[in-house]
Amino acid sequence: MINVLIFDDERSTRELMDTLSIFEGLEPSLQKIVNENRDNICKIELRGKNDASVNLPTFSLSEPDVMRDLFETSKKKPKKRRGEISEAINYINKYYKEKITLEELAFNCDLNPNYFCEMFKEETGKNFSKYLMDIRMAHAKMLLRDTRKPVYEIADDVGYQDARFFSQQFRKAVGLKPSQYRELMRVPEKINSVVSI
Repeated sequence: MINVLIFDDERSTRELMDTLSIFEGLEPSLQKIVNENRDNICKIELRGKNDASVNLPTFSLSEPDVMRDLFETSKKKPKKRRGEISEAINYINKYYKEKITLEELAFNCDLNPNYFCEMFKEETGKNFSKYLMDIRMAHAKMLLRDTRKPVYEIADDVGYQDARFFSQQFRKAVGLKPSQYRELMRVPEKINSVVSI
C-alpha cells in the first residue's frame, strides 16, 4: 500500500477537501508513483490545522479514471463558503458592540484569515473592517438621532472605548462630527415644533 500524507497547518481539512488544489503541485510526483506501482493500493490522508485529518477513500493505482478524476477535481474552483460567511455576518450584526477581530471570526469559521477576507469581500462587497465600521456607524447615527445620550456613551454603545477615536471614525465615514450630525438630524424636529405653534 502507498500512503500519501498531505499536511497544511494553515488550512482546515474542510478547505483542503474543498479546493484539493494541493494536488496540482503533486500531480507529477503522484503520477510517477502510479506508473511505478500500478498493482498497489493508494491511501491519501489530508491533515489540516489543529491536527484534524481526513482520509480519502483508498483506490487502486491501476484505476486511471480515479486518478484522472482526482486531478480534474483539483483544478476546479473551490466551493463558495456562503454558510460560514453568513454566520460571520450574523455574528457581526449581533455583537458589533464587542471587540471583534478578523482572526477570531476566521478561526470560528474554520477558515484561513486570508481566505476568509477574500470570501467575505466577495459576499458583502466590503472588507471586514469597512463592514464592521459601517454597522457601528449605522447604529451610532440612530442613537445620535433618536436619543440624547452623550457622544462618549454612544461611542461605547457601538463598540468604541475611545470617544475621540469614535468621533474621528464617524467624521471619516459620515463627513460630519457626531455633534454636527445630531444637530442636523434634529432640525426637522425644531421646524415641526415651530410650525405647530
